[in-house]
Amino acid sequence: MKNRITPIFVNRWLLIMLFFVSIVGCKKSDEPVGIIGLCPEVTATDPMLNAVDVELEKTISITFNTAMDPLTINTSTVLVKQLSTSTRLVGTVAATSNAAVFTFTPVIPLLPFTNYEVTVTNKATSTYRTAMKADYVFSYTTIPKLSLSSLPVLGGTTTGGGLFAQNAKVAISAVPAAGYTFANWTDSGTVNIVSTSPNYEYTMFGNHALVANFLPIVLGNFAVNLSSYPASGG
Repeated sequence: MKNRITPIFVNRWLLIMLFFVSIVGCKKSDEPVGIIGLCPEVTATDPMLNAVDVELEKTISITFNTAMDPLTINTSTVLVKQLSTSTRLVGTVAATSNAAVFTFTPVIPLLPFTNYEVTVTNKATSTYRTAMKADYVFSYTTIPKLSLSSLPVLGGTTTGGGLFAQNAKVAISAVPAAGYTFANWTDSGTVNIVSTSPNYEYTMFGNHALVANFLPIVLGNFAVNLSSYPASGG
């Protein structure tokens, strides 16, 4: 008579095999009593990996594939730093109404056109006290800034500076004060002339600072200020 393997015996072996696979696949926490559940991992972030033109007051959002223990999601397991200087950002970590989504809010705004790196360490554990298998790391770049100034300060005013996406076309303008005439735009800290038109269309390429230079009108002379509209017209 042939031996027969009962369905109950097969099912028990399948359960043992699945349990063994789950133990191998997940990282046990340091807790003495832990339940092997779904291996926790980061499934989405905002900003996304390698995102650019991120706003300076952005709140970072991290989404996991399972509910996480909020006591293990804190400033010790969610680390944000400026890549160029390795300076750690001070901020607050909080859980949302969904136990799988957490946020990091910086105390002060980020710097323009700067690379930041976010690390979620493998000390973060799920509600079943199962830890991540490895750290999750992603980075992003903030939006660049165009700064404008007048020289001398009383020589006139400028408009058009601010935060703009990389490669954006930005219309800037310089208006001389009474007794002054516009001379040119130069790179801040240099004598490199960018344009001789008070109304100028600038193309963003990282953080940049321009100076509107004004000259006093010699007593007894008159100044005629010319400009083009649109600025790119000539």
